[in-house]
Amino acid sequence: MSKGAFYGYFATKQDLLLALLEDDAAALDRQLEPITETCDSGVEWVRRFTRVVLKRSEDVARVQVRADLWADLLTTDDVGQRLAGATLRRREVMRTQIEKADAPGELRAIPADALTSILLALADGLMLHGALGPGPFPTRHVRRSVEILFAGIETGHSP
Repeated sequence: MSKGAFYGYFATKQDLLLALLEDDAAALDRQLEPITETCDSGVEWVRRFTRVVLKRSEDVARVQVRADLWADLLTTDDVGQRLAGATLRRREVMRTQIEKADAPGELRAIPADALTSILLALADGLMLHGALGPGPFPTRHVRRSVEILFAGIETGHSP
């Protein structure tokens, strides 16, 4: 795409990043919708969410956009506000699912807000570390490790 064509759609690189952020958030919502509709267990919802996020972290272009967003977070107010807004929306959905799991005692006694923060930070961190390439960061090992972590916080499993 030529520079002129780019500026016909976006005034700045940040405008492009914001459009990509909105598109990414909408795409994730579309992926989570069937999980939310079919999953009765809060723990299973969180597991499936984690699998979706890990799969998304294999998309090099998506990882690059996420890295660019985080890089602009501290220097561009609009990017910071929109990324924070998207994260807060995701946090609310996840916290609700964790509370859903906590009500029938599916999880060990862990504050829902704390577990939400840990899982979202883990998701972003895994995505950014995935940018390092598959050599030092094999996704299959991460998936297995996350499953072990979930087994440790579920009731009925030994820690």
